[in-house]
Amino acid sequence: MPESSFTFALPEDLEAVGRLLRECGLPHEDIHKHLSGLIVAKNDGRLLGTIALEVYKQAGLLRSLAVAPKERNRGLGRELYGRIVAYAQLRGVTTLYLLTTTASGYFSKLGFQFMDRAGVPAEIASTEEFCSLCPTTAVCFAKKLLQEGGRRWA
Repeated sequence: MPESSFTFALPEDLEAVGRLLRECGLPHEDIHKHLSGLIVAKNDGRLLGTIALEVYKQAGLLRSLAVAPKERNRGLGRELYGRIVAYAQLRGVTTLYLLTTTASGYFSKLGFQFMDRAGVPAEIASTEEFCSLCPTTAVCFAKKLLQEGGRRWA
């Protein structure tokens, strides 16, 4: 895998992020509203991947995990995931939620468990992603970020 740099996205990254999300069939219409929780991976200024987190108290909505097709199967998705989990922990998130139509197996391997959409906290259920951007056929998953001795891990 090319050497990647990981940073929080800047406004000038939004066009490339939107393009990648569209290419991957992921919601992109509201990503500009969540710039503060959007991490990008780049190489020589070229966008390789993204992941984002919307934080609602102790609940986090994991979204926008996308890796450019030519960069897949090299561990970049897992690196992005690890970084967003660290960010979630810093923000005090104790449970991550997500919706997916294509990556159930991937998220299951990361320890996410299927849950009924009706069981998510109200603040997650009221997000644009849950209300309008993701189809009702999207599968809902959740994962607790465990705590032991004041420390969290995924």
